[in-house]
Amino acid sequence: MKLFTDPAMKHFYYNLSSDVGPGKPNAADDVEFVRLGLRNMRSALERRGRWNDAGLAEFRGLQETLSTTGGFDDTLGRAIRSLQEGMGGRVADGVCSAMPPGRVRLADGKLMMCAGLQTELRNSNAAIWPRMDRITGCGPALAATVREMFGLNLN
Repeated sequence: MKLFTDPAMKHFYYNLSSDVGPGKPNAADDVEFVRLGLRNMRSALERRGRWNDAGLAEFRGLQETLSTTGGFDDTLGRAIRSLQEGMGGRVADGVCSAMPPGRVRLADGKLMMCAGLQTELRNSNAAIWPRMDRITGCGPALAATVREMFGLNLN
């Protein structure tokens, strides 16, 4: 995970240090961020009236059992891909891409999943944001990275 500030957006944002998906670096804190974000998507999709969309059926089944800890595996890849498909992405490859600095869209037509996951985590945890380490289910690698970013005691 990385922390960026963007004067144009008037806030800071978290970003993956590298892509998460099949054949990608899959750093532990990045994978845990994606897992935590995907577990949080139910409330976001319910607010938008999309939770019961037929196109999200596979995602619903995976989301409810997805662990917030652990490395990249087939279940996580399927959850990413099924959300990409269900949300109408032109590219559904099971990869959650890092956001290019200064850009709000990926050039290849992929959904900006990292930004969407972060937005929903922030919206659902406004009282403690940006302390993702305090969100229930936050994995140990992500929690340690967040605490280090903010100079907090790691003990």
